[in-house]
Amino acid sequence: SFMSQGRDARDLTLKELRASIKQSEALGRKDLKSMVEAESRFAVPASCLIFALTGALAALRFSKSSPFIGLMVSLVLVGLYYNLYIICGEVGARGWLPPMASAWAPNALYIILSLILYWRLD
Repeated sequence: SFMSQGRDARDLTLKELRASIKQSEALGRKDLKSMVEAESRFAVPASCLIFALTGALAALRFSKSSPFIGLMVSLVLVGLYYNLYIICGEVGARGWLPPMASAWAPNALYIILSLILYWRLD
């Protein structure tokens, strides 16, 4: 087993993760941490596009204020995303949410935030 070699799910390639997940399922277990990590391999890169959209809309929304406010909003958004990513990963690893939902939840919340920012533009 890949995981028995002392390697964390974050250290494995996607191919190794999928093999580890299949091996766990063959033994009748669900390796939720690996399943969340495998989904995160796609969700995190997608967050770049979502950050671009959310950041642009936040910049437009706060453009009448000082540039410093735009910078602060951006930093807060990134920090909030990172914390959501950590929390959702733990929630998924504990089985409280399906692995796909826990990996993609921060992106979904930021898309909702982007829609709210879009609707509130003057």
